[in-house]
Amino acid sequence: MRIGELARLAQLSPKAIRRYEELGLVAPNRHPNGFREYDDHTVRLVREIRTLNRLGIPVEETRPFLDCLATGSEHVDDCPASLAEYQRTIDALTTEIDALTARRDALADRLRDAAHRRSSTRTLPLPSAPAALLEPVDDGAAARLSAAGASTPVDPRNPHRDTRAEGIMMVQSPAIAHTTAVTDESFDRDVLARAGLVLVDFWATWCPSCKMLAPVLAEVARERANTLTVCTLNTDENPLTTRDYQIMAAPTLLLFRDGELIRTLVGVRSKARLLAELDAALQG
Repeated sequence: MRIGELARLAQLSPKAIRRYEELGLVAPNRHPNGFREYDDHTVRLVREIRTLNRLGIPVEETRPFLDCLATGSEHVDDCPASLAEYQRTIDALTTEIDALTARRDALADRLRDAAHRRSSTRTLPLPSAPAALLEPVDDGAAARLSAAGASTPVDPRNPHRDTRAEGIMMVQSPAIAHTTAVTDESFDRDVLARAGLVLVDFWATWCPSCKMLAPVLAEVARERANTLTVCTLNTDENPLTTRDYQIMAAPTLLLFRDGELIRTLVGVRSKARLLAELDAALQG
């Protein structure tokens, strides 16, 4: 077959195949008239190079895999040299990921600092209702529901909250053991004035991800009880602290050391990942 057919079968450009030839990775059969001829084996080689390159292995580093096929192996990674190249690429990617993570965290820190630079704890005035607004009439529907035995959704982290009166559907999230619930009034005392490490979970009743994170926080709080205090703060009930720390999503975790914010983590995560991020924050 000619190079155009090879390029079509391998889903590559003829220019890419020419580069493989220049690197000595594939070698066509040459006719006396100068034409290049490619066979099915070359199609496989080109496809293997393309696949490995898309996984992060530079084209120049695919030779151990091709040599493995040349020895008669069924797969390109049946040989020790291929496995060693896998490990080298994994190590290189891990280094890149660590560097990108550090850059992301640095940008997040700068964003937080810039957002807080002009923040204030001033209470904003609530808008007043229009004078002509009609007062709603109680049609007795709520009473009929109670009489029929309708259950009231319960906020497990604040059992005394009247959720039915608020007209909201609660996410049934389990109470987090080994943690301390904090509020706008107690935040300074329970978090900022506390020595050592404090992790604050900013959660909301309407947040399914908060429910998923709850058991993870319970385990972390129990295992790190001697070195870490885990607190929870309901963002709906504590708008001042939520606003001061520019909490835009739930769940958001803030890590404090001796009252100073050192790391912000947004979103649900596994226990292993959370522990690794906490350890990394302490080493940074």
